[in-house]
Amino acid sequence: TLPNAGNVQVDIYGIDGRLVKNLYSGLALSGYNQLQWTPANNESGLYICKISYAGQSTYLKLMRK
Repeated sequence: TLPNAGNVQVDIYGIDGRLVKNLYSGLALSGYNQLQWTPANNESGLYICKISYAGQSTYLKLMRK
């Protein structure tokens, strides 16, 4: 959920730090936003999602069983 519209970048990294996917890069509207991602070949494992907005980054841990 964003307080204002702005540029957002969402990247998915493997647990080893390699970039797996640039999921989104561009303008996002204020309010609720949603993205969906499934690992290539449905690979199980741990991933890190980095969300960058307004000069700040938030990190989420993702797990695919």
